Amino acid sequence: MANILLIDDDPNQVATRQMILANAGHNVQVATNARSAFGLLRAGSGHAEVKLVITDHFMPGVSGAELVKTIWDMKPGVRVVVLSGSAEAADEYADLEVTFREKPIAPPELLELVEQELSKAA
Repeated sequence: MANILLIDDDPNQVATRQMILANAGHNVQVATNARSAFGLLRAGSGHAEVKLVITDHFMPGVSGAELVKTIWDMKPGVRVVVLSGSAEAADEYADLEVTFREKPIAPPELLELVEQELSKAA
C-alpha cells in the first residue's frame, strides 16, 4: 500500500478519512494546516515517499491552488486530490493536473479514487 498525506482542518473529516484509508492498508499522515503539511513533506514520511496527497480546498491562510503548487515545488509529480463542498472551487484547478471531487465522498468512492490515483503514480 501507499504513503498518503491527508490535509484537512476539520477534525471529523480527517479522522473519518484517515480511518477509511488506514483500514484499507495505507500509511496515512495527517496535517491540519498547510504549514504542518509542508513540514511533513520536507521531513519525508518515514522510509517511503508520499505517493498521494488528499487535501481540502478551503484551508486557512492559503488558497487551494497555491497549496498544490507549493506541494509540487517540494515533491514534483506527486498525485493530488482536492476535495471541496463547493463545486465552483473546481474552476481554480482548471489549469492544474489535479483530481477534483465534490464532498461528501462515500468511503467506497474514496477508496476507488485513491486506487485510480495510485495507479497513475506508478
